[in-house]
Amino acid sequence: MTIVSDLHGVFINGFSIMKLRSEVAEKLFQVKINPKDYRKDKVIGSGWLNAEQYRKVSREVYGKWEYVSRMEPIKGYEYFCDFIKHQGRRLIILTSVVDEMLVCAKQWLKNHNIGFENIVGVGTGGDRIGLLKDCEANVYIDDRIENLVIIREDEDLKKINLFLMKGFYPCEQNISGVK
Repeated sequence: MTIVSDLHGVFINGFSIMKLRSEVAEKLFQVKINPKDYRKDKVIGSGWLNAEQYRKVSREVYGKWEYVSRMEPIKGYEYFCDFIKHQGRRLIILTSVVDEMLVCAKQWLKNHNIGFENIVGVGTGGDRIGLLKDCEANVYIDDRIENLVIIREDEDLKKINLFLMKGFYPCEQNISGVK
């Protein structure tokens, strides 16, 4: 069995990322943003940062070890990892980060003893569906409902089991549309 999982929000606590993004936005652009409000649509829509500034904050947070090392793991992740290992399952980590950000993500996984077969950076808006097909995934785990909806709509992936990791952000997501 092959389990493919997103990284940020599944293994890494999303709120810890939001706190770091708020810290970096203040450092780079002297803008104070409450961590619970640090979502792309709200940050850009409210005019706190423009799209380029938002990307710059993201590259800084995900691409520098001084920030990545402070990202907190989801509580209980070690039980999930032990279960996968003892059951002989394959774990492939899928993430939107690439380049130096992917190097930091690999180091974070190693530091937290998360045994994975491979980590693949597909970039923002990358080909998650192609990866799921290529590795013949049986299970896909993500914290973003929109990713699950797109996968469910693909005819070739109808049999994949989808799991939404929810409850680690201080905001709600609409989960209608996934069956």
